[in-house]
Amino acid sequence: MQKICSNNLEIKKTNDFSENALGTICTVSGSADECVPFSTCMSVGSDLKCQCSIGYYDDDVNTAAGTCVLELQSGVKCTRDNDATECVPNSTCKDTGSGLKCYCNTGFYDNNFDNAGGQCVAERALSETCIQENVRTECVPDAECKKDGFELKCICLNGFYDSNFADSGGTCIIELESGVTCTRVNEATECVINAECKSEGSGLKCYCNTGFYDNNFDASGGQCVAERESGVTCIQNNQPTECVPNSLCKNEGSGLKCYCNTGFYDNNFATSGGQCIPEKESGVTCTRENDATECVPDAVCKSGVCTCNTGFYDVNFSNTGGKCVSGCNDIFPVLCSHDVFFHFVFGNGFLRYCNKLKILYSAQIFFSSINQVLLE
Repeated sequence: MQKICSNNLEIKKTNDFSENALGTICTVSGSADECVPFSTCMSVGSDLKCQCSIGYYDDDVNTAAGTCVLELQSGVKCTRDNDATECVPNSTCKDTGSGLKCYCNTGFYDNNFDNAGGQCVAERALSETCIQENVRTECVPDAECKKDGFELKCICLNGFYDSNFADSGGTCIIELESGVTCTRVNEATECVINAECKSEGSGLKCYCNTGFYDNNFDASGGQCVAERESGVTCIQNNQPTECVPNSLCKNEGSGLKCYCNTGFYDNNFATSGGQCIPEKESGVTCTRENDATECVPDAVCKSGVCTCNTGFYDVNFSNTGGKCVSGCNDIFPVLCSHDVFFHFVFGNGFLRYCNKLKILYSAQIFFSSINQVLLE
């Protein structure tokens, strides 16, 4: 206490001021003058009491003797397990394997990223700009900070899609598998990769695109994977599902593989991994000299053209694009044993005549058989 004398009058000025401890009654709302450092007079129920200011916490909550100390930032060691008192807002003191530390709550991230000592701020919504490329920390669950044009934005990871579609603010949910009901017709957004939302008679569902098949086969809930090419190992015996068009999964001595159907050949020839395309008919250009692979049965590639083998002729005669069928040697062996000579002399006319004889001869045998049955 200090005494000041003036004109024999004593005036007392008191410098002694007792700050109110934390949790005790104060009088002026919002004032920090009455309370211990880093605390403020605030409403607590129907009373005004000294409480730690924002950014500080009471280091002794059990008594009124505590002081207000800075809240511990994300990644900093703390002492009260599963308690948020010591930590910055939106974080809690817990042990995740390296002792008790303040960790950001779900929906928040440490804005100092991997370094200790950050604040916990709300995760960025989809399509919002972000900072750390190819890092998931800032973004909502199952999203990552990726380049979108010239900006970095939070975008769903592979295997997820934005539930709000083109608009911002959605969540990332797992893509719908093949055969699962979807909502947006002719769009691929909801579906697994290589699939699209379509209606094929049973409502909107995710269906695999051309060139892909559902690896769960008839059951819904599979991924769409590339069809297996000719010569590649497959799983389902005598089923075409896995294989490229015009081929079938079967065992031809070396395990189950995709093999081209009759009338088709592997355009990769002996090497596995080709497509199955129609065999080339007689007279059509081919590529593998003295090889029958590309050509219809009973033909071989000669001088760059599929040519009928000896004893066979092109049913389309002088026009390209016919099958190769046998001559009539089996019916008229004397006459047709010289079919090469007659063909040279008379051209395709001889073969047409010979084929007609074959038909007539077959008819004669048929009617003779009928007549024999009747006579019996």
